[in-house]
Amino acid sequence: MESVRKETLVTDERLYRLSGAGDPNCTHCSQPETLEHLLLQCVQYSDERRILVGSYRGQGLASNSVDEFLSPKAHGTIVKRALSALLEFLESCALSERL
Repeated sequence: MESVRKETLVTDERLYRLSGAGDPNCTHCSQPETLEHLLLQCVQYSDERRILVGSYRGQGLASNSVDEFLSPKAHGTIVKRALSALLEFLESCALSERL
């Protein structure tokens, strides 16, 4: 989770930018595979994202940016629940094992 919060996940775009290796684009939609793309835009994960956004909104949290997902503005218990929902999103999208 710490790598998620520090935005140091190795997305395809980040790997390409740092090493020149691979393809920087998403395998599902050919857009640059950034954390923003995965969390907010990729159509492949729209169903899982809907659940994630619902969880955040259900706790009174914003969910319109990477920063709002990674650093929810709330008290401890709510933050823990939100980040748990974020981990569930990553796992359900099979992103947690490859990022």
